[in-house]
Amino acid sequence: MSDVPTALAKAGPRGARTLLIVVLLAAIYLGYARALDGELQFDDLRGIAENGLLRDLRLFLQPGMLSRIRVLTDLSIALNYQAGGLAVRPYHLVNLVLHCGVVLA
Repeated sequence: MSDVPTALAKAGPRGARTLLIVVLLAAIYLGYARALDGELQFDDLRGIAENGLLRDLRLFLQPGMLSRIRVLTDLSIALNYQAGGLAVRPYHLVNLVLHCGVVLA
């Protein structure tokens, strides 16, 4: 079995980048996989379970909502809530996708 540096050298510049992306995405998934079905933790109770803002997406259309500090975070969580309620897996999957997007950026 070849090591990663040798595989990168043989793959050429485009192949090396693709291989690096695959390795990074796999590492992120492996690091996060055990937590996908975990429980809500720490500030999740206040930020998700007890947050009335998440129950009604129309609240995001009110004047002043864009001046909130965490408007994109709140909107993302509200969309998650609308899709799956308090089921934890969708929140974790979205978080995993966002982390993978950061790797690709």
